[in-house]
Amino acid sequence: MPKMDFKRDLGCEIVRYFDERSISFEREQSSDTPWLLERYFRLRLKEIAPRPRRVHHSTELRAKLGAVEERYRLPFTEIEQRFEIGSDVSEFQSRLASNVSVPDAMLNDLGLHHLHLGAKRSPDAKRVERSDMLLLVMVCPDDAYFVDIRPHPQSSDPDDYGWSQQEYLRLIDRNWSHLLDPYELRGVTGSSIPDSGRRALQQKNANVATQIGDRAIAPPGGGMTSSGANLTHVWMAMKVLWQLEQLEGAIHADWEGQHQTFQRAGLDAGLDTELHLVPIKGATLPEILVGPFTGGLLLSGWTIQIADTGTRLEWGLQWA
Repeated sequence: MPKMDFKRDLGCEIVRYFDERSISFEREQSSDTPWLLERYFRLRLKEIAPRPRRVHHSTELRAKLGAVEERYRLPFTEIEQRFEIGSDVSEFQSRLASNVSVPDAMLNDLGLHHLHLGAKRSPDAKRVERSDMLLLVMVCPDDAYFVDIRPHPQSSDPDDYGWSQQEYLRLIDRNWSHLLDPYELRGVTGSSIPDSGRRALQQKNANVATQIGDRAIAPPGGGMTSSGANLTHVWMAMKVLWQLEQLEGAIHADWEGQHQTFQRAGLDAGLDTELHLVPIKGATLPEILVGPFTGGLLLSGWTIQIADTGTRLEWGLQWA
């Protein structure tokens, strides 16, 4: 039977992806593919991919823009223009946005990115300096919904619930109720706990359905596991790993017939051949592992490679 460990091969590709982008992560986890997958999906959620998007302002945000200080309005306008033309907005994100070791509780829970309304660039010129005011945005593939401008929460202040204010969900519901439709839970009543209670639950990595009007809304960001990982990302990682197990099983089941076909074609693929999962030339990891907000999960763009010869066997690796 052929030797293969496609989970290990995928893990190596993720490590390579992190290293090429100078993404720091716990090196002792380099051989833990489930862990690497969850961290990869975490990074993709925290990043805002540059692409043209329609920008929408909430009614509440439009009402307060005239009173916003000019030092915040200038970066606000720049962020808006960048979203519209599809330019990179990462320099307005927190430095932790590229740190896969730190989960974003607000993003995992409420589904909101926070952008710093700073004008000064940091010494490394990669990020603007941390600002006192934040722009809260729900980012979708073709649209960016500017929810509100709020003061930067102070995590050290036990009475500051800025990262867990349920008013943000009510703002979304009042302005774009359709955005919450996918997260509506039917037949249940959501919680009406105060923001202090929600913050306590966030700190314990606990999920809560929020009562918004007459609807119970699950966490739009995907929710959290007890470890702090995004619940949706854990499910996605499990699905990918299951797909790889199925692929290995299918190759084992039909290998005797397949290797005869390869030999007739002049390929050195014996019964004990070592196989590796590799990306098709030109395919990038984000294209191969399609994450949230892109219409589901797709594992494609791979081929099988014979270890000794480097010959690539074009398998039909397409899953919806």
